[in-house]
Amino acid sequence: SGVRHSSVKGTAGAPLHRVILEARGAAPVVSVVASATSAAAARQVMLAQRWDPKLDPTGWWMSEKLDGVRGYWDGKDFYSRLGNPFPAPDWFKRGLPEAPLDGELWCGRRQFRRCLSIVRNRGSGKLWEYITYVVFDAPALKQPYEERLAFIRRMVVPENTVCGGSGGCPHAVPIATLKCESRAHLDRELVKADKKGGEGLMLREPGSSYENRRAKCLRKVKSVHDEEAKVVGHEGGRGRNGFHTGALTLQTPDGRQFSCGSGLAAEDRRHPPAVGTVVTYRFTELMDNGYPRFPVYIGPRIDIDWDEYCAGYRKPSDESHKPGELRRNNTIMFAEPALVRMLTQRVDGLAVATATMTGEARPADFEACASSGSEGGDTDAESIGSAQANAVVVAPGGDGGHVPNQKSGDGAAGNLARSRSQTLADEAGIDLTEARQFLTEHKLVAKDV
Repeated sequence: SGVRHSSVKGTAGAPLHRVILEARGAAPVVSVVASATSAAAARQVMLAQRWDPKLDPTGWWMSEKLDGVRGYWDGKDFYSRLGNPFPAPDWFKRGLPEAPLDGELWCGRRQFRRCLSIVRNRGSGKLWEYITYVVFDAPALKQPYEERLAFIRRMVVPENTVCGGSGGCPHAVPIATLKCESRAHLDRELVKADKKGGEGLMLREPGSSYENRRAKCLRKVKSVHDEEAKVVGHEGGRGRNGFHTGALTLQTPDGRQFSCGSGLAAEDRRHPPAVGTVVTYRFTELMDNGYPRFPVYIGPRIDIDWDEYCAGYRKPSDESHKPGELRRNNTIMFAEPALVRMLTQRVDGLAVATATMTGEARPADFEACASSGSEGGDTDAESIGSAQANAVVVAPGGDGGHVPNQKSGDGAAGNLARSRSQTLADEAGIDLTEARQFLTEHKLVAKDV
């Protein structure tokens, strides 16, 4: 049948926390001896610029923008964008070529935090069964994109698509692409990606070379949404001119509160909108905990009555940001039918972990943590626009996923940072020191250092 059998045991619908604990309890610890050369190469992967609507996308190559963890393969091990090795077990790496590859460690849409939890922990063991390495480029090849893509498809052959179901890569697949026909075609595919719960689309210029920087030939296209909220508090921060507003605490009509520090100009930080002011903010999507991702302040709305707005407000449905099950169901857009069948096949014995707040699941499993950078080079602080603005965001990354500290003053920033570190430590199964180091590294990524 071509279905791989896993030794991960569990009851279908088991709470996520229990599945993770059972797998890690039986897994050996994986150690990786990092290569300085590979770490340096990983820090120079190509990053994307935002799509410019003035450009004509006709002829560009479209692929799905994957919400996973960027993974540079050096022929032996995986490395993050910051040059840190990922402790993948040997069986996960089987079949991969010795040539360097650029891709995404991915376990499905709206699963970033779970993916991060698995790939950063040295004892994740069979939890790596949930991960697929989606390869989208070959950095060492000095050839046009089309030839690099052909190379990937020759070298990364999914195991279940080869004759006899063996001899290929059991946990890696090449990215699927589709040539864009027009602006309308791009718009239609973006709508499809949104409906599937995807992050958006990536566009590559035909005939382009691999560049070790943020390149114009690689573009990211994401939908954005505008909504109104009420200012219910101010969070402190420090800038060049001393203490001032680092972020606004916003509240939606249905009671969700979150921090919004992106988009505030210097004048806004010195004289922020008063508590009770109705403001507009922009975000890319709702995270699986229902909070807006990448909230950006736009400005006050003096033309809106808050009570009237609340009366007509429709709360986002649970389905709009439902994280779904952690299972090997990694269908990617534009994939060939054989690849789709392989990726959608349920692995016998692989536990399905639900994301419901029941049983042994912990609240920490549903809180936000920092993004470690995907193909588009996204970070939670990217939309701020300057390193100076990033420095006054209350929590590193500032993705708005946490309910903010309601107390204003000098302690607010520290409390939020500690809570964020502890959340990441609990979820990823790492100690607090490592979690703080990761969040510090993430802040550097936001500045593109």
